[in-house]
Amino acid sequence: MERYYWGALSAAAGLGNSKLEALVAVFGSARSAYLADRQELLAAGVYKEAVIDKFLKFRNLELPEQLQNFCERQQVRLMISSDADYPVSLRHIALPPKVLYRWFTSSFCLWVKGGG
Repeated sequence: MERYYWGALSAAAGLGNSKLEALVAVFGSARSAYLADRQELLAAGVYKEAVIDKFLKFRNLELPEQLQNFCERQQVRLMISSDADYPVSLRHIALPPKVLYRWFTSSFCLWVKGGG
C-alpha cells in the first residue's frame, strides 16, 4: 500500500517532485507523510505554509486506496523510484519522476509519469 501513498503524494497539489523524498524521509513513510496534520507538516520544515495549506485543502484521504483499486482493475503497475526495475535511464536525469504508471499488454507498453 505504501506505493499508493507515494502516488497520492506525487499527485498532490503544490508538492512538486523535488522535495517529496525529503518529506517522506522526515516522516519515515509516504503513508505517514500523506496523513500528517498541518502542525506535523509545518514542523517537518520541508514546505512553506502556503504549500502545506494548498496540499491539505485538496488532499483526498481516499486517493491511495482509489489508486490501488484502479491499478488492480486496469492491470497498471505503479512504480516508485526505489523499485529495482525502475528504468535505469530515468535514474540518471536531474529530477527523475518519483512515480511511474506502467500499463502493458503482450504487444504494447505505456509509461506515464505520475503527478508533479
